[in-house]
Amino acid sequence: GPDEPEERPSTGAINWYPGHIAKAERQLREYLTRVDVVVEARDARIGATTAHPSLEEWVGARPRVIVFTFADLAPPAALSEWKSAMKGDASAPTFFVDAKKGNDKELRGVRAALNACGRAVNEKRRAKGI
Repeated sequence: GPDEPEERPSTGAINWYPGHIAKAERQLREYLTRVDVVVEARDARIGATTAHPSLEEWVGARPRVIVFTFADLAPPAALSEWKSAMKGDASAPTFFVDAKKGNDKELRGVRAALNACGRAVNEKRRAKGI
């Protein structure tokens, strides 16, 4: 009848994944094979949505440091929850930075973690004679 929705023929599965995203992922995976240490930047205001679900797999055994940016703009309660949740994640040191301050304790922690990761990478190279 006139009130019933019009039926459309099925065209099969819809490919919703845009080609430019697939291309960027391929490029990122390839690029990650050439890096020694990965800095994963997330937005503290929307942390879960700024983490790619495949990144840990792509990074593999490479050292990784997670940096939540915009910590100064995130709601304090949400920031507290993220800090608690990330304490249980031993896969990478995690920091919450306020980039406006520039020299805060968290940024010093990021630098120290990156230096430690670099030293570990260089130790492995020395052990291999590289």
